[in-house]
Parts: sequence; structure tokens; C-alpha cells
Amino acid sequence: GLLGRAPSDPPGNNKPSFSAAFCFVSFNSLLGTHHQMADESIYNLIPQGGGDGDTSYQSGGTRYKSMYSDKVKRDLNANKKTGPAAHVQPPNQQHFLKRGEGVPKPTVAPEPREFVPSKPGVPRRDEKPVMGVKSDKDFLRENTIKAVTAVSKKPTGTVRIDAAGNRFNAEESGLVPKYTGKKDFGKTPSYLNRRKQETQQQQHEYEAYQQAVQEANSHYRLSDRERNEILQGLKANWDQLHKEYLGLPMVIDNPTKRNTKHRMEKELAQLEADIDKIERHAVIYVERG
Repeated sequence: GLLGRAPSDPPGNNKPSFSAAFCFVSFNSLLGTHHQMADESIYNLIPQGGGDGDTSYQSGGTRYKSMYSDKVKRDLNANKKTGPAAHVQPPNQQHFLKRGEGVPKPTVAPEPREFVPSKPGVPRRDEKPVMGVKSDKDFLRENTIKAVTAVSKKPTGTVRIDAAGNRFNAEESGLVPKYTGKKDFGKTPSYLNRRKQETQQQQHEYEAYQQAVQEANSHYRLSDRERNEILQGLKANWDQLHKEYLGLPMVIDNPTKRNTKHRMEKELAQLEADIDKIERHAVIYVERG
């Protein structure tokens, strides 16, 4: 009633106006939009079954449950207990472990070892040795042959090392010249000759390198144009320095002026010597630097 009446209509006028009808339609459209928005939920996006008896995505479907889940829970709860197991009795302090009780005893006796003597046994008193055994070997003849055919031993020299008469082998003492009788005694060893040849070859290579470097850095002759340019430059330096020298004061009354005068005189003398050397020699060689 109040929603369908405009504010300007009289109270007795129940006929709805255009504004009231518009408000009523707008309110109904808002209610329909609200219901439509309520249906658009993320839970409604889940597919409700794939067809052909597929219930994997259906709401409230049966979940997979392993047949071992109950056993795993029982084992887990059983392992949470601390201390010894329930069926193990606690040790009695009156019956403590004594010596030898904790050592396990072998259930099977070891096999006896067979005795193997390392030497033949002593004959018993009732045993009799074999008698009457004779050999046909002529020991006198064999000993004579060995004595005749044996090589005589050379006497070893000895050296007395103290006043008490104690002697020492001469060959081991180092007093007997043993190495002088060798074939290569007094000859240069082969490794020394080889090392000498390698050293000489290295020396020749170094000398060849030094000669090549000297030839590359050898002196070269100045041309006439270069000689004249150097000479003119020295003369110009001498004129400039001589002009500065003539500008010095006549009275040298402090060390600074004295040192300046000596320095200029020394430089003038060096320039004059260089100019004279170049003028006296028409051919000039300069070292490569």
C-alpha cells in the first residue's frame, strides 16, 4: 500500500500511479537478481557426477578407505608407550647377574683336533734298529778327488787396526785399490758428456739470440736532413740560454743566483760541446733505443 502510493496522492486514492508501479517492478527485479547471485556459488561449480554410475564427484559419495587403516592406528598407539613391554617382568634386584652367567654356553662340543707331530717320535725301548746295512760308497776316493779338483782360495789380506793385534778385512777397509782395476777407470762418465753437450748447445742458442737482438738494435746512420735539424735545434737552444744568461744581474749576492749562474754555464758548455761534435763529424751513427 505505502510502497505503491506516491507521496503526492491523497490517502483515499488507491489507484497505483506510474512511479509506484516502477518502484514495485524495480523491487521485484532486485529480488530476482539476489536469488540469481545466491545460486552462483563456488560450491555449485563442482560437477555433480560424470554419468554412467560415476559417483566420484557427487556430494556425499563414499570415500576410499584402506583395509589396513585400523591396523596402522593400533600399531601406532601401541608404539607410543614408553618403557619395557607389558609382558616383560622387571629385573629382580635380589637375583643379580653373577660371574659366568651372562656368557652363552656352546650347545655343541667342538670337534677334537688331530695331533700332527712336528718331529718323529722317540723310538720305544722294545724297538730294534735295522742292523747290517752297508754302503758301497768309497768315501776316501771321493774325498781325494774333491781335494785335487778344488780351486785354491786366495788369501784375504788383513789390516791390524790396533796395538792389541785385532785385524780387519783389507778389502772392506778401503785401503786396497779396488776401483783402479776397472775398465772405465779414469774415463769421464757418459752422463757428464751428455750434460756437457746439452750445456754447449744451450750456450750456442743463447749467443745466437744475443746476436739477433744486437742486430735488431744496432746503430743506424743519421741522414743529412736529420743532422742539420739536430744542429739547428742545438744552436737555437744555445741562443735562448745565452740570452737568459746575459740577463742575469751583475751582482751575485745570494746562493740562488749563484746556483742559477752555475747551472746556465754548465748547460751552455754542454750545448757547445754537442754542436762542436756534430760539426766536426759528417757521418754520425746513433744507437737504437
